[in-house]
Amino acid sequence: MNSIAGTLAQVASVLRAVLSDDGVAGLSDGERAEVLRGFGEVSRLIDAGIVETVATADVEFGHRFGCRGMNELLQRALLTDAPSASKIVKAADLVHREVSLVSGERLPARWPALREALLDGAVGIAGVLAATNPIEYARTRIGVDERLWADEALAGHARGLLDAADSADGDGSIADVDPAEQTDADADAADDADTTAESGAGPTHPGPPATADDLRLLSSTLAMILDPDGAEPTDRDAQQGRFLNLGRLHKGAHRLAGSVTPEVAAQLQQIFDAFNNPKVGGAPAPGVTFTETDDAGDVFNTDPRNVIDPRAPGQKRHDALAAALGIAARHEAMPTLGGAAPTLVVHVDAKDLAAGTGWATVPGSGAPVPLSVAAHTACVHRGDSAGSVR
Repeated sequence: MNSIAGTLAQVASVLRAVLSDDGVAGLSDGERAEVLRGFGEVSRLIDAGIVETVATADVEFGHRFGCRGMNELLQRALLTDAPSASKIVKAADLVHREVSLVSGERLPARWPALREALLDGAVGIAGVLAATNPIEYARTRIGVDERLWADEALAGHARGLLDAADSADGDGSIADVDPAEQTDADADAADDADTTAESGAGPTHPGPPATADDLRLLSSTLAMILDPDGAEPTDRDAQQGRFLNLGRLHKGAHRLAGSVTPEVAAQLQQIFDAFNNPKVGGAPAPGVTFTETDDAGDVFNTDPRNVIDPRAPGQKRHDALAAALGIAARHEAMPTLGGAAPTLVVHVDAKDLAAGTGWATVPGSGAPVPLSVAAHTACVHRGDSAGSVR
């Protein structure tokens, strides 16, 4: 066993001892928060060790152990899933250092400052990917100097050094500074503050370390600044990649999957907000509901103002979309089918409906639905052309 593997075995043994004595259960709130921060640092360092191990391996490493590639080897070595293994491989590519054919020395990584932050435990795999994805998306339109400048800014933000974030606050200051000049200025300021280039730290006013979402937001801002003409190809990709699929019936429901453009998502969000505004009482719930009209009930559980909504947020959005579709079907601008508005036809046996037993079916999937759906459709759409029950 080599020294690195032996050290890791000792760390694993210590962690097992920490977790085996049930000491975590007796922690106070303050101690628990400190323990979480400690585990977070250990987790990030483990991320760094895994990424560095993969980044320094050659392309045939996985094949030598009978695997189809690095992804499968990671799944088996780490007991993880394929998507997690893919993220590790992607992060390793970002911090990989090529070997010079002349000197045999390793060259700087594509993202050197973020690599140092990763090895220091300041950022994990999720943070590295969040920080680099927006700029890597525009890699063909962003120069090397600009990318390295963004690398320094993102690494500093990951460490909680706020200068980069302050300069991107929307006051235009970051757009007025040449990236190469800014890098030199940051280096001079770092020397004056006795910070070291090895640590990746720039000028400091200490702040909280950035989360992955914080890094993604800053990186997106920097990408817009460094690639001001990138909106056109981004929109072209979005238009090309838009889709919406209605999945097969599974456990009585259809899965809706897709990718919508930002303006469609914004419109949907506005519809959700309008229906789920507390002032309007929320979107109507599907099915028939019964309310208690007798005042003799439990006074502590009554809700005369209808302020208690037991639905989860996702259920509310579903009901808002259902209501919006019903309104759209009845709108005069909606194209007709056979001269009539798009009509929801629920098929149910009249005897079953009268007896309250059996099932109804809806067109499209032919899926069986409760009789309450038929009753609700008849109640809501009676007298209009947007729905009927047969």
